[in-house]
Amino acid sequence: MTHFSRTGKRALALVGSGLLSAGLATATATEASAAEIVIIDGYTQTVRESAGVPVVCPTNQVLLGRAHSGDENGSTTYYCGLILIDGQQVQVSAPIWSGSQRESDSFFAAPVNQVLVGRQHSGDENGQTRYLYARIVD
Repeated sequence: MTHFSRTGKRALALVGSGLLSAGLATATATEASAAEIVIIDGYTQTVRESAGVPVVCPTNQVLLGRAHSGDENGSTTYYCGLILIDGQQVQVSAPIWSGSQRESDSFFAAPVNQVLVGRQHSGDENGQTRYLYARIVD
């Protein structure tokens, strides 16, 4: 039986869909069993959104989600964690920063077969944001 913490439950859909789109977990109606995915809460960091502080998950942890309150001077909390697939901890490659983009016009998804492991934003809604992504190592 899989047990999820409060943060893990919030992030399950996000990470699960990311793993499916990355081809790491697949399921069809005809399969007898799917991979067991367990999410373990890890590193958490809260920063002032506009400060330009890069947030990077520790080695082999992935970005599970973030929560923001207030305007650009409000706080954003980032949640990282470990992923186990069939009892084996997922390993993550060295990360790569995306190019910067204007936050108010932005949309970013990790490239196929990769996961988010960090983010950096500075300024208001027209400020620049970039994302840190990495590949899941086989």
